Amino acid sequence: MGIITRAFLFSLWILLLTGSSLQANYVFEPYSKLDNDSLEQLLTENISVSGKVDILNKLAERYIHSQADKTLSYSQQALSLSTNIDHPAGQAKSKVILGRYNHFIRNDYKQAIFWYSEGLNQYRELGNLKKEAIAYVLLALSYEKTGEVDLCMESYHCAIGLYQELGDLRGQAGAWNNMGNISSWKGNYDAAMDYFQQSIKACQDLGNLHCEALAIDNLGQTLVKQASFHQALKANLDYLKIAEQLSEPLMIAGGLEKMGTLFLYLEDYDKAIEKYEAALILFREHGEPWQIAQILNDIGLYYAKINREQQALKHFREALELVAEDQVRSVPPLSNLGDIYFERGEYTLAMNTYKKVKRLGEQHFNDRTISWCLAKIGKTHAAMGKFDQAIDYYLRGVDLATQNGNINLLDELYAQLNEAYTITGQFEKANHYLQLYVEVNDSIMNIEKNRQIREMEAKYEYEHHQKAIEHLHAKTALLEKENEIHLLQIEKTNYLIIILVITLALILLAFLMIVLFWRQHKIKSREKTILLRQKLLRLQMNPHFIFNFLASIQGYIYEKKPAEAADYLSDFANLIRLYLENSRHEFISLKREINGLKYYLNLQKLLLKRKFSYEIAIDPEINQSDFEIPPMLAQPFIENALEHGISGSDQHGKIMVQFQLRQGQLFFEVQDNGTGIPQQKPVISNGHESLAIKITQERLDILNRGKKVKISMGVQEMINDSREIKGTKISFRIPYKKVS
Repeated sequence: MGIITRAFLFSLWILLLTGSSLQANYVFEPYSKLDNDSLEQLLTENISVSGKVDILNKLAERYIHSQADKTLSYSQQALSLSTNIDHPAGQAKSKVILGRYNHFIRNDYKQAIFWYSEGLNQYRELGNLKKEAIAYVLLALSYEKTGEVDLCMESYHCAIGLYQELGDLRGQAGAWNNMGNISSWKGNYDAAMDYFQQSIKACQDLGNLHCEALAIDNLGQTLVKQASFHQALKANLDYLKIAEQLSEPLMIAGGLEKMGTLFLYLEDYDKAIEKYEAALILFREHGEPWQIAQILNDIGLYYAKINREQQALKHFREALELVAEDQVRSVPPLSNLGDIYFERGEYTLAMNTYKKVKRLGEQHFNDRTISWCLAKIGKTHAAMGKFDQAIDYYLRGVDLATQNGNINLLDELYAQLNEAYTITGQFEKANHYLQLYVEVNDSIMNIEKNRQIREMEAKYEYEHHQKAIEHLHAKTALLEKENEIHLLQIEKTNYLIIILVITLALILLAFLMIVLFWRQHKIKSREKTILLRQKLLRLQMNPHFIFNFLASIQGYIYEKKPAEAADYLSDFANLIRLYLENSRHEFISLKREINGLKYYLNLQKLLLKRKFSYEIAIDPEINQSDFEIPPMLAQPFIENALEHGISGSDQHGKIMVQFQLRQGQLFFEVQDNGTGIPQQKPVISNGHESLAIKITQERLDILNRGKKVKISMGVQEMINDSREIKGTKISFRIPYKKVS
């Protein structure tokens, strides 16, 4: 199954997982059982405006997949009416429906993000955690479509936090699964495996076999990407057991198809074609054309492997005919056709095919497809002797593969660049890419070596476990035999004593195992906490900030302003002292946190020559000495706003920090009027902001463990009435914690 196809199915799956929740949240009880004609008739009658808003929203939702123009009209009417009568719940619902319309009907994902964000903010203000979680899931799906992976993952994290608060295992399972798919797609396989395992556990706790099967299937596909084919085969067998238990022919066919692909990788071609043909029979009987096309594409790959090109071409073309109108599903057979043309020396056909696949990748924001096509187009140019054009495509492929972290493609591209530059006599550049190739190849070798070590360790543990079981079985058999002898020789009391001794021994063994597990878990948890504190301290003590500040102090000394230099140096010393002291504590008083922010912002005003102003607003009901919060939550985001949002802008910058007490919780918000997230995109994807979000989320994960009411974080762009970005707001919701 191709990457683009899987991405579509994953998005569809998460919608199905949340479908019951969506339906439950959008039903207005008095009208839920009426058909569409009856609801439209009600609109003409004398009912309340709020009731009319609910009916309009209900109709807009029902028509989204049948008459999209009605969905747009009704949702816009509902939004207008609910705004006029100040009906926040109606407004929020209308905005989410408009987001779904733009996402699923118009494929305008940027506009969908705008409406989802608007609806999400209103649900947050209403305190409706369930609808807020669903809005985060929908927002994540749109961010995935636009390629904004960090924001996508952040949205899923927020959704999971809310689902955990609600005790909603179904929502958690769906979000974990999608996060696993995205991590796998980005090449972060360890994280992907962890996410899938969490999804599987949640599905098992739910008793939802369909959900569990899909998560197992995704885990198996990730193992395939790591070339762990035997482990993937085991996961595939688990998937097939569930499919057979559910008696679903299409699930069985899908499992057989993947098993055939695994045997293909293992070069067991007889078993591969056997599984493929069995899957094809089921797909022809019960499947859709795109599913038949998928298995035909796999059979084409089988024939390509055994060098039967004509048969391979036949199956690829037949697959392409079945999905010719589907831009996403036509990518795999098209790409494979290009490969066959290339191997046969039909370079013009290969070139045209690769370029068509590249265009499809661009239309659907699939960077990995684009980067692979760039490499293949470059290779085709090289085969035609057009090395200048080949180098141009190789370099574009390197840029994209570097952004994606696709080291396997980088390995291939560096080798091809070395060859192309050598042929064209550019030996210095050839040598440069040879060195890069060696470095990346060493990295791949290390990854492969580590994978092999892990597999060997897993195999050793498995064999050791099997031996222990065999030994235990032998020992148990011996005890049973002795017991039988004793039953003939001793009284009932002696038999009870033996049972008691065995029971006590088992209890002691279980106790020892629990103690050992607990100690190991405690050591790992302590190591993770220490590492996170070190990361946090490095994030706060930014060498660039320290260097610039000392340079400014030096300027005051040269200008013979010792008093100013001394004051600022004192503030700097106080700030460093606070950093070092606060980093040792999970929670500090609100007063200490505010003092640290003031020192930091005053020093930044010195560095930026007072290009910005700030305000720290504190709810009068808050006693700063009574509240405790995690230290240094806001400073990394303030630094990013100053360096990448305000310093490069002509307008006067503003930083607003607010602390409010609502519903027994502390709401902590940091808002700036910088250039917003899209303008800072390179920084977010590769720089300080991404690291700040990651470390902060890791801290919150640790702090939230075992707590019913959890600390949550949100990132929001500030948009005015003209839909222009006017800054960024970071929000924290912190449960009340009083200083002991």
